Amino acid sequence: MKTQIIQLESHDETISVKDKIEWSQTHRVLLLWPRRGKILREQLDLVSLERHCAKLGSQLAIVSKDPNVHFHARQAGIPVFKTKSEAQKKPWRRSWRYYQRKRIQKKASKPRKTDLSHSPRKENRPPAMPLWKRLGIFTIGVIAVLAIAILLFPSATVRIQPRSQWTEHTLQVQGSVDTAFVHVSGLVPIQEVVTNLEKRATVPSSGSVQIPDTFATGTVIFSNLTSQAITIPRNTILSTTQEPPTHFVTTSEVIVPAGLGEEVEANVKARKPGVDGNQAADTISAIGSSLGASLKVTNPKPTTGGADVVLPAPSAYDRQTLTQEVLEELEASALDSIRDKISPDDVLLSEVPLIKEIELQRYSPPEGQPGGELELTMRVQFSAWVARGEDLRELGEKTLAASQARAGYQPLPSTLQIRNLTEPVGDDGAAWRVLIMWQNQAVWNESEIARLLAGRNPQQAQELLKAYEAIGEPMITLNPSWWPWLPFLPFRVTVSSEQ
Repeated sequence: MKTQIIQLESHDETISVKDKIEWSQTHRVLLLWPRRGKILREQLDLVSLERHCAKLGSQLAIVSKDPNVHFHARQAGIPVFKTKSEAQKKPWRRSWRYYQRKRIQKKASKPRKTDLSHSPRKENRPPAMPLWKRLGIFTIGVIAVLAIAILLFPSATVRIQPRSQWTEHTLQVQGSVDTAFVHVSGLVPIQEVVTNLEKRATVPSSGSVQIPDTFATGTVIFSNLTSQAITIPRNTILSTTQEPPTHFVTTSEVIVPAGLGEEVEANVKARKPGVDGNQAADTISAIGSSLGASLKVTNPKPTTGGADVVLPAPSAYDRQTLTQEVLEELEASALDSIRDKISPDDVLLSEVPLIKEIELQRYSPPEGQPGGELELTMRVQFSAWVARGEDLRELGEKTLAASQARAGYQPLPSTLQIRNLTEPVGDDGAAWRVLIMWQNQAVWNESEIARLLAGRNPQQAQELLKAYEAIGEPMITLNPSWWPWLPFLPFRVTVSSEQ
């Protein structure tokens, strides 16, 4: 028998395969599954193809190595082969669906023996239930619904005010730089806080100083100690022999004639201005060069004309007073600066900050120089010892944890308060007393209270709650508000506390 072989592609689906089958003009259609790609692996797809071929009057067979296709094809009654040659050599067995369709068609072609449209109907109705029974069942249903509503619909909220009491504990606190941890005994670490401040201030000068004003001048006599003429250059240095020496210079070049004892006169001028240049006669006798071995010098007359001028200048008292004032102002500012650097909960252990280092102390004008006012610029590093607030808080928490609360009460860490009773004494080893306070709040079992109040009216519930010593005035809210009792189910009663 002639067979139409159709090669399927990996992208084929049910509709595209049906289109390929419709082009077939043979009584047998063999579908070859692709080597790659898994298509038409559902039983419904294979049944649809088998029905389509049957409609066209063809028999369907499949060549595939997919075990899933083999399984569903056998379930659908479609012949399955592993190779194309096997399909052409072996016979194709008819599908059981083919024979089932034949039986249905044969049975449908036979005429019916009876007309179902005129057959008498069988009465299968049950006997009617008495009215009193129906009313009873309806009443029981209504009562059941009402009972469920009474149990589940109402709700209540009970707000209670827990009683609380304060606990106070006085503790001696000791600050130490040698510890890094907080001890429940009261030992806490302390830290050094450092701040740098700079200030500039002036004060009028109260003293005076003599400042050299004019140069002293005079004449000297050079005597030749050799037989040759000697030239004395300008600015040759001469000096006195007393300590400290006063120096003079020649103002012009002179020549001492040749011959032992020959003399020449020369004008001289003091090297520095001031009264120190006014020297008595015969005091200038030294020559500050190699000419001293060939010449002798002396001043037959005193040198004159040197003078000093008196100008205002800062005195030692001015320096001392201004320094003290600047330090006091810096100390006051340093305390405020340190307070700004710490938190409000920190404890400052000293009222006066310590001077850790004077980084800059500059006076203008310098000492010994004239000036109408004295200016001082100071930069000082101050320090102070501080007990941190978080360490004191930790000390309070450890004290709270070590305390024994009254039965039925529990401490509230959020209410912890710490107050200083005395001022710290000392710096790096300061000691002071503190008051540690916290609240202990009553505790209870909320589910137990809910079970106790379930099914009670509000007045009874109020009286039962007042019997609890740890509970204040309660507030009961019913939903709906007109309901006379609290819910009978405890889980419908919500118990909450107002802090």
